Amino acid sequence: MTGTLFSSIHGIVLLGLENRISGVPHGQLKDMIALLLTIVTQK
Repeated sequence: MTGTLFSSIHGIVLLGLENRISGVPHGQLKDMIALLLTIVTQK
C-alpha cells in the first residue's frame, strides 16, 4: 500500500511539474494530493 501511495503522489507531482497534458495544473497539485490522501484514509 505504501508503494502504491508513493507512486500515485509521485505521478501526480511529476506529470504536473512537466506540464504534461495528463498532468494536474500546478495550482491544483496540493488539492489533488489532499483528495487522494482523503480517499485512501477512508478505506
